[in-house]
Amino acid sequence: MIQKTIFLSLIWLLLVYPLYLFSQKTDSILSIYQGSYRQEKIHIHFDRALYTKGDTVWMKLYLMAGTEFSDLSKNVYIDWYTASGELLKHISAPLIQSSARIQFVIPVDYPGNALQAVAYTRWMLNFDSSFLYKKEIPIVQVNTDKKLPVTNISHIHFFPEGGDLVNGLLSYIAFSVTDHSGYPVKAKGVVKNDKGDFIDSFNTVHDGLGSFSIEPKKAETYTAYWTDEKGGSYTTPLPIAKESGINLEVHPLKGKTVFVVKRTGIVPDNQKLLHLIASMHQQLYYHFTLNLSAKNTAFSQFSTASLPTGVLTITVLDDHWLPLAERIVFVNNQQYSFHPSVSFPEKSLAKNGKNLIQIDLPDTVSANLSISVTDAGNLTDTSHTIYSQLLLSSDIKGYVHNPTYYFSDTSETIAQHLDLLLLTHGWRRFPWEDMAQNKLPKLVYAPEKDYV
Repeated sequence: MIQKTIFLSLIWLLLVYPLYLFSQKTDSILSIYQGSYRQEKIHIHFDRALYTKGDTVWMKLYLMAGTEFSDLSKNVYIDWYTASGELLKHISAPLIQSSARIQFVIPVDYPGNALQAVAYTRWMLNFDSSFLYKKEIPIVQVNTDKKLPVTNISHIHFFPEGGDLVNGLLSYIAFSVTDHSGYPVKAKGVVKNDKGDFIDSFNTVHDGLGSFSIEPKKAETYTAYWTDEKGGSYTTPLPIAKESGINLEVHPLKGKTVFVVKRTGIVPDNQKLLHLIASMHQQLYYHFTLNLSAKNTAFSQFSTASLPTGVLTITVLDDHWLPLAERIVFVNNQQYSFHPSVSFPEKSLAKNGKNLIQIDLPDTVSANLSISVTDAGNLTDTSHTIYSQLLLSSDIKGYVHNPTYYFSDTSETIAQHLDLLLLTHGWRRFPWEDMAQNKLPKLVYAPEKDYV
């Protein structure tokens, strides 16, 4: 009996202890990334939305790392490009308390209808350039008859949830329809197999985004036949399904996230013991071990009520800790907002009259603020805010149309639209393959600790 107990204990150690060690290793390496490889992100408050040539662009820049102000860099750089991509001006500014005041004069002879500002620190250049701050600035040209040719071609892109379609597994597919400039387009259509059989219909529900479900079958291929709002007709193949594998299904709900992981009947042994990891800002929040040796489906849930607001990455890895599927969801616990009061103790419409604007904050709030005052005719850009930039746009790849909409209220409809956005903007910032081999990023640029 004693020998049997010792034998079972050894089996438990052989099976469980390596998982415990790697779980500790995962948390440790994520801590190393969070401590030594923090990802900076930028938001810029422009004084208005539209400019003409010769105008001065006034800016206040904010630098964050995760959910905190960044103390990594002492300088920030902005490159100004013409509409054709030619570098027009390179400027730098010192960062004081993780923010900078910057100005740029648009050349009086600038002929284009837009400029692009690309902002970054030298530290940010060590990582994926997709996460540099980019902003298109419209330039109003007066008395110009030049008209650019208009291209009416639309494009559709399909994004299976988790990353892949797998034969025999019902999959959720999100899609995005855009024009040649990347702006959203309304569309509708149907999906058929290679025999011409109807599979499902689809249509956009918000800003060119939509979804449908499909269960791929072996030896079948699928094609979307669709039309856009401009009357164009298109034929686009769906991604080819894998013969076998796993499928990740995620349902973000209020205060929690539910997930389902399914596998096909036949998979390699390394895909029968899986790991699901939920992380945000390079910090591990949840780790589940899923044993699918004797079953094909596993599901569970975890609480998000105490997490910070932002993009949460959910990754499924095999027994060798290599990624198989990934999904991002948005957690919105609204800890980020506070509500100042604005009053006008002195008002005057006279020429050079004195106007006093007073902003009051609660005593418990420590804030770094900026305010722009412009003529009533100069509209401000309400499609981007500091919330939408630092909590959403800066943490996902690709263009996000009117990101402020997703913070406009807490309704279920907006939450569903936000989830569609994230389904079509999947990404993998953290290199799990490198982590499994104890590889760390190679740094080219050290953080700038002195002003230039």
